[in-house]
Amino acid sequence: MRIFGYEIKASIDRSESSRPSASLARVSPTIISPWEDKREIYSPENYRQLIDMYKSWIYVCASKNSNSVATAPLRLYVGKQSKESKILVKTVKLDKQKTERIRKQGNLIPYHRKAVEIEEVIEHPFLDMIKIVNPLLTRFDLWDATQLWLELTGNAFWYIYKDRLGVPSELWPLPPQWMRIVGSKETIIAGYVYQRNVAKIPFESDEIVHFKFYSPTGSLYGTGPLAAIMDAAIDDKNIKVFESTLMKNMGRPEGVLQSTEAISEVDFNRIKSRWRQNYGGQNKVGQTL
Repeated sequence: MRIFGYEIKASIDRSESSRPSASLARVSPTIISPWEDKREIYSPENYRQLIDMYKSWIYVCASKNSNSVATAPLRLYVGKQSKESKILVKTVKLDKQKTERIRKQGNLIPYHRKAVEIEEVIEHPFLDMIKIVNPLLTRFDLWDATQLWLELTGNAFWYIYKDRLGVPSELWPLPPQWMRIVGSKETIIAGYVYQRNVAKIPFESDEIVHFKFYSPTGSLYGTGPLAAIMDAAIDDKNIKVFESTLMKNMGRPEGVLQSTEAISEVDFNRIKSRWRQNYGGQNKVGQTL
């Protein structure tokens, strides 16, 4: 049976395609520890903490990047190996200027090296899926969320919903702070698990697309730009708490504690500890006695 010009088989023999390659089995011990086989592997970073930092100047910077990605137009092109080649989907020819611009992009050379002509695909199931996404979200939502999670955590996940024929029909972005990778000593990744509170949903490895900014500390999870400035972000947060609390309390005792009588070192340490407990920290700055 042919759909959209492609052959769709009623049943697929997965015995060969699902067999792990020798390279994966060889490399997996460098990525997966023996005790992580068939187990959920937690990310080395606290993604919930990173996402909680999404405010102030971090909000401005991350949103600017994610909005730019979400508003960028997506186009699909096809390379024709001869002028007589017939394309099974609707296309339009490109003018000379657009064709030259595409050919000059180094990352696209492997895709059009043998192409005599390049045409833009204007009708295709993939374009429909990217445009509609799912019943809840828009195309803008999909790309905005994807890039935003990458900016904050270095990771983004898509769940690919497939119809009865196994053809992808919907895309659902999943929050990275609730996602876990399931390890495999044979294929490195056996699947994924979404867990939030008591809800726990397993996914097959081919149901999830994992985007990530590569991390030098591991190959499974990514590291986002926010991690590089986390110390500065925490300092900025503490300064804001300090200043806010100071203005709220409207008082700032300054001076020294003095005793008219000699006190022992034990009593001194006890008094100092209680003083810090009652008046120390950015949340108690300016508190009156």
